[in-house]
Amino acid sequence: MRSLVMKLTVFAAVAMLTAPAFAQTDTYGAKADIVMELRPSKIIESPLGIKLNLAKQVEDIAATAPADQPNLSNIARILAGMVAPTNTDAIKELQKGTGKDIQFFVRLEFTTTEAAKQIVTKAIAGKSGEIQKNGRTYYKLPETTKGFPEGTVSYQVSEKVVELASEGFAFRTETELPFTDGLMAAWNAMPDEALKISVDGVNARALLTSMVNDSKKQFQGNPLAGAIMGLFPTMDNINLSIDLNSANLLTLKMVGADEEKAADINDAFKSLMTLTKPLAKQGLVMIEPKVPQSAAVFGKLVDDMDVTQQGKTVTLHIPRTEGFEDATTEAMPVVQELMNQMTAQAQKARQKARPRVVPARRPRSNVPRGIPYRPLDTVPRVVPAKPPTGAVPNAAPAKPPTSGVPNAAPVPKLIPVQPPSAVPSVVPSQPSVPVQPQT
Repeated sequence: MRSLVMKLTVFAAVAMLTAPAFAQTDTYGAKADIVMELRPSKIIESPLGIKLNLAKQVEDIAATAPADQPNLSNIARILAGMVAPTNTDAIKELQKGTGKDIQFFVRLEFTTTEAAKQIVTKAIAGKSGEIQKNGRTYYKLPETTKGFPEGTVSYQVSEKVVELASEGFAFRTETELPFTDGLMAAWNAMPDEALKISVDGVNARALLTSMVNDSKKQFQGNPLAGAIMGLFPTMDNINLSIDLNSANLLTLKMVGADEEKAADINDAFKSLMTLTKPLAKQGLVMIEPKVPQSAAVFGKLVDDMDVTQQGKTVTLHIPRTEGFEDATTEAMPVVQELMNQMTAQAQKARQKARPRVVPARRPRSNVPRGIPYRPLDTVPRVVPAKPPTGAVPNAAPAKPPTSGVPNAAPVPKLIPVQPPSAVPSVVPSQPSVPVQPQT
């Protein structure tokens, strides 16, 4: 089982607009352009989490995990941030494991002091070299550590907080959150929900533009999706929040560079709603026969989705409809069954699409109908006679032999024996008898 820290880092990277990356810098005191915060307890203890018994599932996972890995039930908060690069090349470097000087941080806040101490003692101090700097003890992760770029260090921020970070974030002397001014303003305006993601679009504009260029081929057959992707570089801020215990399950706020850009964003997302709502309703038809009440709840949720504009801010809401928890719990087995059926159908379709190997057919016989067919391998072959040995090359053709009798008729040519069906019914003439001279 992989380290949970690694999984959370990957989750943070994927969640941040599906194109996470980090800029390179040689100075300490780096400030993040993109940040994510996750509070596991707000999901586990939500009404839906209680119905799904997520706490028990987390405990079962923790029971089989190594002792030196963090337990999700002991983590109160995960905060991850990064500096946006100018293009997506850093993503490729990170995927290959060759990323260097990538600036990021992942902060883990535990529920108890003992849980934080256990991680530092067993997972960090026992496997890493110590670095003393700024009155703190840092532990440098080995370069071969999977999931982290070279130069990553870890240290204990406080009794309950442990951080893994690049040197640009780890060796900073400021105690406040390492955010840019634009990101800090947007972050403070976000509600305290289970999952929050915020992007400083001004500082990350080069990265957003690179993302759009990389996705042109992917959205070549979907003009609307391509148009929406093309709007992200025009946004000054992008804020996403998800919560299972608030009025809205999902809230996406996008701040345009001006009201005209915001109007373009609003129009594009309204078009997206117009397209996706009927598709969502068609999907609900598949589960309606078995769980009609759940289908009705989800149908109202789809109807209540909306996009609004206020000045330069465009907001998309997915509301938490009444009865959402019961509907989700009831519909999950049905949805899983449908997914299994769709997977099986897709496998059959792939098998049918494979090219068939047709065995070679026997050559057709030229024997007229009515005559019993004899396979070619049973028909006797007629081997032509070999020329006599010692023949002179390029010699004139031999004259037909004669009988040696004067005025005798020439010896007839030998005709090759042919099958009875091919020999004409002609009676050969008798050779003439030579006339004896009278004495």
